[in-house]
Amino acid sequence: MQEKKRFHYGYLILFCCCMYMFVGMGVLHHALGQFLNPVTTDMGFSVGQFTFYLTFLGYTQVIVLLFARKLVERFDLRPVLMVASVVFVCGYVVVANAKSIYYWYVAGVMWGASAAFLAPLPVAILINRWFKKNNGAMIGFAMIFSSIAGTILSPLMNVVIAKAGWRTGYWTFAGIATVLMVLPTFLILRNWPGDMGLEPVGADEAGPDDKGEGKKKEEWGYTLKEAMKSPAMWLLMLMAMLMTQGGNFMQFFTAYFQNNEITALAAMAASIGMVSGVLFKVPMGVVADKAGAYTVVVIGSVSAILAFLCAIFMPGSPLMYLGLVLYGIALSLSMITLPIYVRQTFGTKYYGDIWSIIVLCFNLMGCMGQTAIGFIYDVTGGYVGSMVIEIVVYIALIICGGLQLVAGKRLRKESRAGA
Repeated sequence: MQEKKRFHYGYLILFCCCMYMFVGMGVLHHALGQFLNPVTTDMGFSVGQFTFYLTFLGYTQVIVLLFARKLVERFDLRPVLMVASVVFVCGYVVVANAKSIYYWYVAGVMWGASAAFLAPLPVAILINRWFKKNNGAMIGFAMIFSSIAGTILSPLMNVVIAKAGWRTGYWTFAGIATVLMVLPTFLILRNWPGDMGLEPVGADEAGPDDKGEGKKKEEWGYTLKEAMKSPAMWLLMLMAMLMTQGGNFMQFFTAYFQNNEITALAAMAASIGMVSGVLFKVPMGVVADKAGAYTVVVIGSVSAILAFLCAIFMPGSPLMYLGLVLYGIALSLSMITLPIYVRQTFGTKYYGDIWSIIVLCFNLMGCMGQTAIGFIYDVTGGYVGSMVIEIVVYIALIICGGLQLVAGKRLRKESRAGA
């Protein structure tokens, strides 16, 4: 009689990873739109003053990321993530009790330092330790939870803030982070399967190649130093920043529709965009495999341009719902296309080193771009100017994507000629 397989503890580790993405990225990056108008109105801040906390958050995260990976590899992940998750929650406690704008700036530093450890850094590390087979699929599954968070939390925060105020909204986020991240880290998380006398999930199904007994496929690739000397790398870095800036406006759609007294869209804007981003990730991935990454760049950029044109000229039209769906396609651009560009252009041998620079570009533009939108609002009194800039950004992205494609092909040709 065949022995029935027992539930593997690795799936509880997967749950922890999903919660790091849900809270560490989802809660953190999908909160701005709901709090922007209530906080600035009540506290008397300008939009630029308020969004400036994102600069503190972003630059702190970039600095900490420079040594975070080495730290989590050197020490036990559990206490590191425990401290990071507690600091993350304390950031929401700080702003829930805020008396001046400086509370947000302090919280921004706390969120940036803690988020550098929480997501997505530990996800790949833990899943690669606990899953021998299908770990790529498991990582992809965990990553989706950042978008799921935006889908769920946007309408939830609208209700909470409307009924109980923005301070209660921040306390709610502190509670969510405690239940979904602090407690699982303390009660569930374990560093290695061996700590519990276990093998990774799928270890008993591993084939010869998985065990290192088969012939290892020879890898090729440019080093980071070599890549940085090529126009293809600088174009790719620029593309990463353009994609990030293009996606930065998602959190401002809520405030834009509130200012135009379009309450139905204000409540649903972030959710529609996030759901669209989740649903289109797989189809756009298929398109990238079949027709190339640049095709997806063009599709996503044109979709975003149409969305902004709709928002500028007919924000109250039913077509705006379609516009938000189209914008959701653009939100999935970076995670679909840039890894393909990196692999095709520079190979896989030093993929991690080159990808880390691309991630650094994400964070740099993420911390500057949203703050810039806030200050543009202060100067112009609206969001239309920023949306025009976003249209220019996506036009530039189409151009840069084409130039990078040409530069990448030339680089690969030189690589084959020198081989």
